[in-house]
Amino acid sequence: EQVKKILDFLKNFKMQKRKALLIYGPSGTGKTSHVYTIARDLDFEVLELNASDVRNSESLQHILGNASQQQSLFLKKKILFVDEIEGISGQSDRGGHSTLLEIIEQTRFPLILTSQDIALEKLSSLLKKVVLVEFLPIPKSIVYDVLRDICEKENFQYAEKDLLKIAENVHGDMRAALLDLQNSLQEKR
Repeated sequence: EQVKKILDFLKNFKMQKRKALLIYGPSGTGKTSHVYTIARDLDFEVLELNASDVRNSESLQHILGNASQQQSLFLKKKILFVDEIEGISGQSDRGGHSTLLEIIEQTRFPLILTSQDIALEKLSSLLKKVVLVEFLPIPKSIVYDVLRDICEKENFQYAEKDLLKIAENVHGDMRAALLDLQNSLQEKR
């Protein structure tokens, strides 16, 4: 369902009323991975910014504002991708939030944002301007299956109880599960 929404947004961007899409959900649920995979499959170039690196109006306008109006250097389709948008909307953003809203209104290219939490008061005006796509924590059965598949494909020796414990402890965060698996395998060496 999430992939269909992202694909629809990108394929029909020119006809969209809302020029930005906000993917939200907990860490390790595939928000960024999905953007890059879909971009690769559709032959889009991705210009990525981390919101914590462009907190004020001037830096946002200089980087994102200019990119939202200019054709790609390689003449490819382009996605403007701003990760961790909650980092731009704080009280110390010095106009960054209002500048982002202006860029969304004027962009010539799809703008995809990510956030862990959209219930933040500081994002309320932004939510009116974006298409929302929610990513939920990954079920522990899927986390376990992925870990088991990795172990089998890489010929790693594993105890089922260890993989179950990792899947249980990460609370739906696949990135954390992969790191825990890596750490546990290194400890056994």
